[in-house]
Amino acid sequence: LVLDRKAWGAFVALLCSAGAIGPAVEAYRRAEALGVLSPWSRRERGGVDLHEHVVQAALVAVHVVLDDMLCRPSGRYLHDPGRDLLIVTGRGNNSKNREVTLAPALAAYLRKEFHPPLELIPARERVGCWVIPS
Repeated sequence: LVLDRKAWGAFVALLCSAGAIGPAVEAYRRAEALGVLSPWSRRERGGVDLHEHVVQAALVAVHVVLDDMLCRPSGRYLHDPGRDLLIVTGRGNNSKNREVTLAPALAAYLRKEFHPPLELIPARERVGCWVIPS
């Protein structure tokens, strides 16, 4: 059985929704190693692009990026912790009722799960883009 991007994303989201963040992170890393999922933008060098992620999988993707910044594993792309982290969430055009759901969920997650809480601020003059300040 080979899982595609949507199936891996659904699996990661299911684990996250069940409160199993550790297994969700492991599953995301596995899908990333297989080349199926990636948090990295193809357009924004060093930026995170969450367009292809459902909300819960997007939270795990950001968790993985931040964890890598802290732990510095070898053999993986790492964002420079001395630079702001750009996160592209989009404008909500693909969401039900064209409602922005990812950015508020991500902001709440960063406040709740990280100590001290992390801040998510709008990127200057870029609708659908956010920054976690360095």
